[in-house]
Amino acid sequence: MTTLNLLNWLVSQDTTLADKIAVGNIDGNAEHFVGVYAATSAGAQQRVCIGVPALTDSASFTVLVHWSNSPVQAEAKARELYNRLYAFTGNMDGVTVYYCDPGAQPISVGKDENGICEFVINLKITYEKE
Repeated sequence: MTTLNLLNWLVSQDTTLADKIAVGNIDGNAEHFVGVYAATSAGAQQRVCIGVPALTDSASFTVLVHWSNSPVQAEAKARELYNRLYAFTGNMDGVTVYYCDPGAQPISVGKDENGICEFVINLKITYEKE
């Protein structure tokens, strides 16, 4: 599971994002943009079952929703993406996903230097190893 898999799936769910989304960065000059970043879970430990090959793995991501100067519109977009991710199971851009955990809710991180509101979704995806 990669950031590109997640990006491609998000675009397949909301085609209006096609030119408003990127891996590893955002267009800070755009009023509407989503960034998909690889994240690490600080302090998380990998579970290894002795004698049994691991069939699943997990990956952590951060989705930054950089969306309008209206906190109401920005929160609505963040919640829309959050709801698509919440407890998702199935095929995500060719990867079998067993569970998506986007946390308790999108987190407001305020406004950037241009006055655009930003929300973060911290996401953990459990998926089938290839």
